Amino acid sequence: MENGDKSQAFRVDLLFPDEYSDFIAEIYFKDRLVLVISQERDPSELEIEFGDDVRGFAGRMPLTGLEDAIDYAKRRLFELRKEK
Repeated sequence: MENGDKSQAFRVDLLFPDEYSDFIAEIYFKDRLVLVISQERDPSELEIEFGDDVRGFAGRMPLTGLEDAIDYAKRRLFELRKEK
């Protein structure tokens, strides 16, 4: 995901781990897991789980970059969902 300077430190990985029934999105900032977005209950009611790496993170991250990463993840999860 590249949206200019403000989000270049963010990365979105789309995965389908065995423990989930549909795709999830992992959002990283400077290679640290910030949050996981899942659509386990319902694609229209996404849930987030904060990553362990974000605890104790002393740095700052740009809000706009995080919002862009979340928007991208939501859009891709919608496109990849199992039930269409």
